[in-house]
Amino acid sequence: MGLMEQDSQYIMGTYGRIPLEVRSGDGIYLTDMAGNVYMDMFSGIAVNCFGHNNKKILDEVMNQSQKYIHLSNYFTSQSAVALAKLLVENSFADKVFFTNSGTESNEAAIKIARKYGRGK
Repeated sequence: MGLMEQDSQYIMGTYGRIPLEVRSGDGIYLTDMAGNVYMDMFSGIAVNCFGHNNKKILDEVMNQSQKYIHLSNYFTSQSAVALAKLLVENSFADKVFFTNSGTESNEAAIKIARKYGRGK
């Protein structure tokens, strides 16, 4: 059974698939199983805006992964404080709130709007 058939069998069809079986990516390009190269006009649905296989990002991911992959928000770390400081110094905010998902972000935004918004 081919990869597209396995995709149909095991993955819920929430998006119309483009019949392209991707082997790898480099920069703005994707390579299929046969070695054909395509420009990735989706950029991984905008999450790969710096391109695939970006050396600077790979180096930073490798560097961070050798320290720890993830910490609970019960702990603090130099990288979390440095990012928070950068965001505060370059925005309107006095503090930041890190979340794990869009759902958490939306929930926090609604709660903040209710607490501090007009017409409390």
